[in-house]
Amino acid sequence: MKTILKYPLEVTDAQKLWVPTGASPLCVQMQNGTPALWILADTACALIEIDIRIVGTGHDASGLTSSQYLGTVQQRDGALVWHVFMAKAGGA
Repeated sequence: MKTILKYPLEVTDAQKLWVPTGASPLCVQMQNGTPALWILADTACALIEIDIRIVGTGHDASGLTSSQYLGTVQQRDGALVWHVFMAKAGGA
């Protein structure tokens, strides 16, 4: 069954999430002060581990060359801006 799933994100350089195989990222937004990733997935599929990277504006992003951009969120009325990426297989 296809379902939209939400994954709260920590504001940290790297984290791992377990998502159904073939999941499609939809968006990254703030919800109640916490960044979250929404995906469309078939919940009957086996779970795989994905790497999520978060980089602040002005920070080193050189390790993201093989990553997929997912979205940007802001905290503290825009004082902190975070860019969220998903590392592709075999990438950083």
